[in-house]
Amino acid sequence: MKRLGKSSSFIIKLVVLIVVILLSIACRESFAETKIIAREGAGVLLEQDGQRVLLLKGNPYEIGYQHGKLLKKEIEELSTIILSISLAMHPDWLFQAWERSKKYIPERYIREMEGISAGSGVPVEKIFLTNIFPEVSHCSGIYLGAKATGNGKVFHVRILDYITEGCLQEYATVMLVSPNKYNTFISAGFAGFIGVVTGMNDKKISIGEMGGAGYGSWDGMPMTLLFRKALEESKSLSDVIKIFQNTPRTCEYYYLITDGKIPDARGLYATAEKFEILTPGQHHPALPAPFPNDTILMTGSDRYPVLRERIMRNYGNIDLINLIEIIKRPVSMSGNLHNAIFLPQKLKMFLAVADRPYKENFQACNQKYFEYDMKKLMKYFPLFSKKIPLKAPYTAKKSREPEMIDGILKAGKIRSFNPAYYEELKNYLDTFKFEIEDIPYRLTLKYSTPDCDIFELTFPSPVKTPFPQLNSVYGEYYKNRLNKNTQCVVLLDVQKGKLLLPRVIAYKLACSGVNSLILELPVFATVRRTIDKKDLNAETIPQFIKQAVNDIRVASSLMSTLEENSKGVNLCGISFGAIIGALAAGIDGNYDKLCLIMGSGGVYDIVANQKEFSSAFSKSISMPEELVKIILTPFDPITYVKRLSNTNILMINAEKDEIVPKHSVISFHEKLKNKEIIWYPCTHYGLRSYIYDVLENVNEFFLNEE
Repeated sequence: MKRLGKSSSFIIKLVVLIVVILLSIACRESFAETKIIAREGAGVLLEQDGQRVLLLKGNPYEIGYQHGKLLKKEIEELSTIILSISLAMHPDWLFQAWERSKKYIPERYIREMEGISAGSGVPVEKIFLTNIFPEVSHCSGIYLGAKATGNGKVFHVRILDYITEGCLQEYATVMLVSPNKYNTFISAGFAGFIGVVTGMNDKKISIGEMGGAGYGSWDGMPMTLLFRKALEESKSLSDVIKIFQNTPRTCEYYYLITDGKIPDARGLYATAEKFEILTPGQHHPALPAPFPNDTILMTGSDRYPVLRERIMRNYGNIDLINLIEIIKRPVSMSGNLHNAIFLPQKLKMFLAVADRPYKENFQACNQKYFEYDMKKLMKYFPLFSKKIPLKAPYTAKKSREPEMIDGILKAGKIRSFNPAYYEELKNYLDTFKFEIEDIPYRLTLKYSTPDCDIFELTFPSPVKTPFPQLNSVYGEYYKNRLNKNTQCVVLLDVQKGKLLLPRVIAYKLACSGVNSLILELPVFATVRRTIDKKDLNAETIPQFIKQAVNDIRVASSLMSTLEENSKGVNLCGISFGAIIGALAAGIDGNYDKLCLIMGSGGVYDIVANQKEFSSAFSKSISMPEELVKIILTPFDPITYVKRLSNTNILMINAEKDEIVPKHSVISFHEKLKNKEIIWYPCTHYGLRSYIYDVLENVNEFFLNEE
C-alpha cells in the first residue's frame, strides 16, 4: 500500500480538526442554554434554562451513587422535609408502609437506594422511608388523541396536585435514567426519589396517575416503584397493562398510559384487589358524562365537568398553547405542584413547576413550561466512565434505646420561680403556685428514625381539676441521634391542634441535633385532654390556664434532669400555644430562649376575637370591660414582661392577623425591649404558606449559641 506523504497526512488531520470544531460549534448552538454543572461516573448534572436536569446511567448501585453525589445537599434537605411531614400527619403510616411493602420491592431498587445513601451520606433508613412516603395526592390525567387535536399529534397531560406548603418544588429535578438492560426513561421527579410519578420511556410510553383512597393497603409494590418498573420494562401499551395487572399492588390509583407509537391510550383503575381498563371515548357509570371521542379524562368529579367543557370547546383544534390554558385552575387544584405535557411521538416533555406558595398565582399551571427533549439530553451521557465499587448490602440496625423508661421527678428538681421582680408581682405569681411533690413519669419508645427516637411521655398533672381526663399529661419527646449533650425545646401547639406543626419543627430540630418535647396542653390545645364546651366558664378557665402553665413548668424541669439536655430547656409556642408559652415563660422566668409564633400578650383583645372564650365569659360574667381586664391580668403575658429581660426572644407574626391583633403584638413587643420580631405579609392561617421560611428561622434561632 502506498503511504501518504507528510502534506497529505497534514491535510487530513486539518480536515478532521475542522470537522470536530464545526460539530462542537453546532453542538454548543443546539444546547446553548444547557450547562454541565457536575459529573460523577456516568452521571451528569445539567442546568437547562435555569432548571436542574440529572442524567443517571449504569447498574442500580452506580445510578444511586451518582444521584447521591450530584444532589447531596438537596437529598439531605428534602428527606428531612418528607419525613417531618409524614411523621406529623400519620406517625405510624410510614413505618408500617415500609415494613409491609419492602418484600415486594425488586432488589435492584433496594441497591439503588443504598447507592444514594453512600453517595449523599444520608442514612439508608432515611432514604428507604423517604421513598415510601405515602402518596396522598389529588391529581389529574388527560389523553388527547389525533381526532381531539386535529393535527395528528397526541398529548398526554399529567397534573400533580400535592403539598406545596412543604416546598417540595424547591427540590424538583428532571431525571433521565438509563439503567443497564432496561429502557431509558425521563421523570419529573424530586431529589432523592427513585420512584416515578410522572414519566415517559424511550419506547414512547408515557404514564401518569391520580391518587384515590385505600390507605393502609400496603401489601404490594409501592405505586412509584411499580410506575418505574412499567417504564423500564415496557415496549408497548399491552406490556404496561400486564405489569400493572400482574404485580401485587397497594392503594387505590387511577393510571393513564399513552403509547405514542400506535398512538393509543388506556386508563386503569387499580386497587390491591380490583383492576379495570378504560378506553378512549368510553362512558363509565362513575362519570357524569362520557369521555369525548378519542380522549380519556381522569380527574376528580368536581373538576371533570369543567375539564370536559374546555376540551369540547377546543375539540379538533387543540395545540400546546390552548392545552396549557385548558388545564389551568380549577382543573389544576390550589396545591398544584407540577404539570407535565408529553408529546410521546416526539419523546418530548413540557414541564411547569410551582413557585413558593406565598406568591400570587404560585401554582404550576401559572408558571413557565420548559421543554425537555429526551433525544437531545441523551447526547450528554459520557461514552466512558469509571466504575463505582458496590458496598455490602445494608443490614437493618436495632434501636439503641430501651422501649420504656420509668422515673421519678423529685420535688427538689422542680424549678423555682426566678426571683426577679418576684415581690412586685407576688400576688399574681402566687396564683400559679401548687403543692410540690415527687412526680412519677414514663417514657415509652414509639418510633425510631435515622435522626431521632420518638418517645411518648406521660405524667400526672401537678394541678388537679374536677375533670379526670385533664389530670394526665401527654407529650412526644424527640431525642436526636447526633449529640449526647444538647438543649431541649418544649413545643406548644395551636388551639384544638393535631400536633402537625410542632412535629414538623421537632423533626427539623432533631436533624440539627436539638431535642424537643411536644406537650399537649389541657382543653384548648390538646389531642386527648378535652372537655365539653358547657364546662367552659369564668371559674374553670383560670383553673385550666393554671394547669397548663404548671404542666409546662414540670415538663421543663423533667427535661432538665435528663443528661442529654445538659445545655438547658427552652420554649416555643404556636398561636394559642405561643400565648400560653409567653405566659409560662414570664411566670417561670428561667428560660434562656423563647420563640413565639403568631402569639402575643394583650389577652383581653385576643379573647375578644375568640368566640369560644368570649362566649364563655359573657355568659358567666356581667361586668364592665375594665373590670374584666383586671380579672385577666394574672393570665396576661404582658403582666410578666419584666421577668423576661434576660430571655432571648424571637417573635414571628402575621401583619394581617385576624386572630391576634397587630396592635397587641406591637404593644407586647415594645415592652420586651429590643427583642427580635419577623413579620410576614399574611393572615393568621395564611402563615402556612411561609412555613418553609418559618422553620428555617426557628431552627436558626435555637441553634445560635450567642
